[in-house]
Amino acid sequence: MKMQSLAVIFAIIIIPIVIAVSIYINIQEDTLTLQTSYDTKLHNATYDAIKAFQLNELNSNTQNIATEKIRDIEASVQTFYNSLAMSLNLDAFGEDELGSYIPALAYTLYDGYYIYSAFYNTETGKYERGLKPYIYYSARYQKSGIDITVNYTLDNYLTIYGFVNGDYITRSGYLINPNLVTDDNGTTLRYKGHLIGPETLKEMNTETYSSNTYHQYKYNITENNQREKIYYDPVSNSWYRFSVDRRRIDLTRNIPTTLQDNSAYSYYKEAKVFSEWVINNLGEYGANIKIGDAVGYVGNENSDDNVYFISPEIANESIFNIIENDPEDDTSIFNEHRRNVIKYTIQTNLNSAIAGYNQISQVEDTTYNFKMPVLQEYDWDSILNNVSLISFMQGLPIKGAYYNGYSIVTNNKNREFVDPDFIYFSNDNEEHGGEYHSIYDYEALSGTPNLVGYRNIDFGRKKISVSENVNDSQYFYTRDKDACYNCIITTFVRNNNPNLYIVTDSANNIGREKTFSEYLQWLDTNYPEIAKAYYTAIAREKYASYKSNNLE
Repeated sequence: MKMQSLAVIFAIIIIPIVIAVSIYINIQEDTLTLQTSYDTKLHNATYDAIKAFQLNELNSNTQNIATEKIRDIEASVQTFYNSLAMSLNLDAFGEDELGSYIPALAYTLYDGYYIYSAFYNTETGKYERGLKPYIYYSARYQKSGIDITVNYTLDNYLTIYGFVNGDYITRSGYLINPNLVTDDNGTTLRYKGHLIGPETLKEMNTETYSSNTYHQYKYNITENNQREKIYYDPVSNSWYRFSVDRRRIDLTRNIPTTLQDNSAYSYYKEAKVFSEWVINNLGEYGANIKIGDAVGYVGNENSDDNVYFISPEIANESIFNIIENDPEDDTSIFNEHRRNVIKYTIQTNLNSAIAGYNQISQVEDTTYNFKMPVLQEYDWDSILNNVSLISFMQGLPIKGAYYNGYSIVTNNKNREFVDPDFIYFSNDNEEHGGEYHSIYDYEALSGTPNLVGYRNIDFGRKKISVSENVNDSQYFYTRDKDACYNCIITTFVRNNNPNLYIVTDSANNIGREKTFSEYLQWLDTNYPEIAKAYYTAIAREKYASYKSNNLE
C-alpha cells in the first residue's frame, strides 16, 4: 500500500478521535469553569443570607429572641434566594423556581438548629418549603436509676431533664471544674487563683453618643429571666434602659444599689453550684454516666454504627468526670463528646432532609438523585465552633454533568454564643482614643492599666434612625477605640489548624503552637493580668447572653 493511502487512512481514523477528544476536553473545561462559578455564586448568596440574619438579630432590641429568630431566619432565606437569583442572572426567578435545586438550608445556632427544606403539608396535600421544627443538640442517657436527656450547646452550657433516682429533674447551667472556684465571701471569689469581683462597665449609647459621653451600665434580670443592659445617668442620679423602639425608659422599681456589675462573679458562683450537682448525681460521685450509656451506642469499634463514636480507648470514659477533665478545656473528653453529639444530630437530620427531597423532586419532574455530600473536617470545625449557615445546591445542569456543591458561612456576631476569639481588650480608663486588642496580642496588652474585655459586638458600629425616613440614619460606636490592625486583620491565628494558636516570644524569636486551653495556661503563668481580664470578660458575657433554656 502506498504511503499516501496510509496517510489518508490514518487521517480518517485519527482526526475524528482528535476532534472528539478536543470536544470532550472543552466540555470538561467548561464544566469546571461553571462548577467554580456556581461555587462562588452559592457562597456569595450564603454570605448575604447569614449577613442579613446577623444584622436583623443585632438590630433587635427585645429579649424575645426565640420568636424573633424564626422571623429573622425566614428573612435570611429570602435574602439567600434573591441573591442567588441575581448572581445567576435569573432575576425573575424566586424560591419556587430555584428551590428545585436547593434541597436544604441549615441554620446551626447556639443550642440547636433549624432546617429550611420541603415538607408535605397534610392540610393542603402539597409539598411546601419552610422551617422544620427546632432541633436541640441533645443526647439521651440510660442506666440504673437514670433516664435523662442532655441538651448541649456550642460552649459549656447544659440543660438536663429526666429522671434521676426516681425524681424528675430539670436543671441548666454552665459546667466547670468547681475545684477551680474558691474563697467565696459573698462579693468576690477566685477562679484559678485570679480574683473575680464587681466590675465598672461603661459605654456610649443612643442617648449619649451625640455628646460623646460614656455612661456606666450593668446587667439586669428581665421579666422573662433574661438579662439586659441598664444605664446610670449621673446628672439625674437615675437608672434607665431602652425600649423596643430605642426610647429611654427610666426605672422606677428594682433600682440597683451599686453601680458595678457582678455578672462575672455570679457566673462562677452559680456554675460551681450547678457543677457540684452534676458531679454528685451524674458524675464520679453519682451515676458516673459514660459515653456508652448514650442511647444508640452499639458497643463496637465501627464508627459507622456507634452513634457518638470517639475511639474505642475512651468510649467507656465518664462524660461528667469534670474534676479530671475540665469542661472549659477544649481537649477534654466532655468537649469531644459534646462536639460528636452536635455533629451526629446535624448530620443525621440533614441526611434525612436531603434524601427525602428525592420524593419532592419526582413531583417536580427533577431526575437528579439528591444526597448529603461528605463534609470535610475543617467544615465541621467551623460548624462546631460558630453559629453558621450551611447551604446545599444540587442538580443544576452544567454541560456534561450536574452541579453538586455546598457552602458554609459562619456568624461571629450574635447575642447567644460568646466566641473566645472575639473578646477584645483595652484600657478602660482611657475613654476616648487608644486601641483594642485580641487576647493573642499579649505583648500589647501587657502592662495595660484597668484592662477590661468586651465582646466584638460591643465594639461594632451601631445604627440609629433620627426621623421616620428610613434613609435618615446616623451611626456611632459604643466605644471610641481603634481596632489593632494585627488583631483584626491577621488575628494572630491559627497556622492551618483552627484549634492551634501561635505564641511568639519576640525576645527569643520562638514560635510555639498551642491549643487555646494551653495558651490560657501559658498566660496564667506569664501574664496573669491578661488571664484575669479574660476570665472576667468571658464569664460576664456568657452570663449575660440570651438562653432559650434557663431552668433552675
